Parts: sequence; structure tokens; C-alpha cells
Amino acid sequence: MDAAAPADQALVLHGEALAAQAPAWASLVERTADATLFAGPAFQLALRRAFAPDDPAEAVALWRGGDLAGLTPLARRRLAYGPSRLRELGFLRCAHTLRNHLLHPPDLAGTKAFLTGAEALGGWDVLFLENVSPEAGARVTTAAEALGLAGDAPEQARTLLHADIASGWEAYLASRSGEHRRQLKKRRRALEAAGRLVIERLEGEALRAATPDWRAVLSASWQAGDPSTASGPQDLRFLDLTADIGALWLLRLDGRPLAALRMLEDRRAAYVHTMHFVQAARDLAPGVVLFEAMMADAAARGLPRVDFNGHTPFFARWATGETRQVQMRVYARGLRGQAAWMARRVRRRASRAARSVGADAA
Repeated sequence: MDAAAPADQALVLHGEALAAQAPAWASLVERTADATLFAGPAFQLALRRAFAPDDPAEAVALWRGGDLAGLTPLARRRLAYGPSRLRELGFLRCAHTLRNHLLHPPDLAGTKAFLTGAEALGGWDVLFLENVSPEAGARVTTAAEALGLAGDAPEQARTLLHADIASGWEAYLASRSGEHRRQLKKRRRALEAAGRLVIERLEGEALRAATPDWRAVLSASWQAGDPSTASGPQDLRFLDLTADIGALWLLRLDGRPLAALRMLEDRRAAYVHTMHFVQAARDLAPGVVLFEAMMADAAARGLPRVDFNGHTPFFARWATGETRQVQMRVYARGLRGQAAWMARRVRRRASRAARSVGADAA
């Protein structure tokens, strides 16, 4: 793009044209205040290679004043809605896409340009945008209305817990309950009494060299073999591809690996990617001890936050806050898109009526 480019120009990128934008794309993520590494090329292109290697890569890009100002990769799915099948466009969906980002300028013009680009991609009936910020959801709703596109109001999606550690490790620990702190000390002492305890944080080539140990922990964990827990062949491929944007934490007892943490990291936070511990050693709580070590290290290195990328009772004990996310649908102008919009409106009305009847009966 040259300086003569229009103020806002939305373009569709495919395959190599998308990959060629990686340097400018990474720079865009860095200068976008609320963007994370999950929106960047290292993560997104690895997702494509691991989970959709045979599907053409597609994205909507926006140039503003000649500079790349937005880039959002999208994926296609075919879904059954009753007797019919709909063509859905949205973020690539797997166990690793717990948060998504519309990497476009946070204004009406930028969001309208994104939707215009999605229309240019074509071949879809429903644009489904899930796990985005409430602010992005509101902008999509407003932009769709301005363009004359039918859409749903944003709905609650995943909520992710996090711990703010900007004040340091000791200040953070002081915010936890006395029982939580006592249990951490107790678990650490028990492991140290059981044998020689070693905790390592590995990156780059050291991470790759320790992959057999990580996989040994995975194969002995309760998640082993369960595709819903991000432990299938595609997940393992993806974790190999993202080795350069994270770290591997390993806890060993007498040389045997008992717990492992895969972390991703940018300047904004450290993000829990995967967690495993050897099920047979659960009474020693090696995962808890390793998690504490990771948290203390993140605080010592000056990171302001650890994001848990989930919402579980375990994470709740460590959390200081949460990140709400929403989802919404925009419908194509054609007959199939409008039929899908009307069908969803009917289903939602029926669902609300059923809840009302149930409440009255109670």
C-alpha cells in the first residue's frame, strides 16, 4: 500500500498474501492497546497449520492512511440448523481459542470496514463472532445496523479469570486467604520431604529438548486421550509450533517429571496455555507447587498479570479479577442469511416463553 491509498481500505487476504503481512501484523498487535499475542501472526498462523492445514487461509485487512490498521483471520464452517445447513464464517474454533480479538481500529469506521470486508469474502450465511470484548461486540452491533445488516444483540460468552500481580509477589500473596497461604507452604514442604525437588522454566531449544518429559506428564495425567482437554494430535502439533512464544515449566521429583505448565507470554501478561500433572502423584499436589513457582516468577520479572485462560474452582482461588467476553451473530443479506436470522429470532422467543412459563409454574 502506498501513501495514496484511501483513508479506509478493506481488503481480503488469502494464503501467502496473509503470511506476507506477518511483520506488519505483529507490529500492529504491539501498538494496539488491548490486543494480545492471541491476535498475532505467531499464534494465528500456527493455529491454521495445526487445525486447518487444508483450508485456505483468509482474513479481512484494513489499511488506513496507507498503513496496516486491522487484520482479522476468519475460518469457514458448515453447520446443521434443523433440516438445513448453514455456512458460517468466524474465528477458527478449537480448545485454544478461548479469547478472540477484532484487530481493527476501535471506531465505527473501522468496524464497518471489517464487516464490509467480510461481505467481500462472501460464501457465508452467518458471521459468528465469539469470545470478544463487550466493547467490540457493541461496535459490531452498531456497525451492522449502520450497514443495514441484520444481527443479534451481544450475549454473554466465556469469562476468564486472572491475577493482577503488578504490586509484587508479597503484596499479591497478602491478598489471598490465610488458609491458601498455609496450604502452599504445606504442599511445598511435603514435596521437598519426598525427594529432590527441581523446578525449571525452559524456553526455545531447551523447551524443545524437554518435550519428551512434557509429553510423559501429559500421558500420565487425567487429561490423557481426552480430545476435549487439548491433548489430541492436532493440539500437540500446535504446541510444537508455538514453542517460540512461550515457556515450559517442569517440576521434577528425584529426576522424574510430575507436573508441567505451558505458558504463553507478551508484554501485557503471562497466559496459562496447558496444565498437567501425573495423576498417580496427585496427593503430593505437584501442580499446585509448580503453579505457585510460575506465579512468583512472573511477578519477579515485572509482568503485571497472569491470565488463567479459564474459569475453574482452582483458578478462582488465585484470581483477583475476571475478563468478560461476549458473542454475536451478523446475518448475510441473501435469502439464506435472512432465513437464519428469522429462525433464530423464533427460537429465542420460544425459549423466553418457556422460561416464563416455568417461572410462573414455580
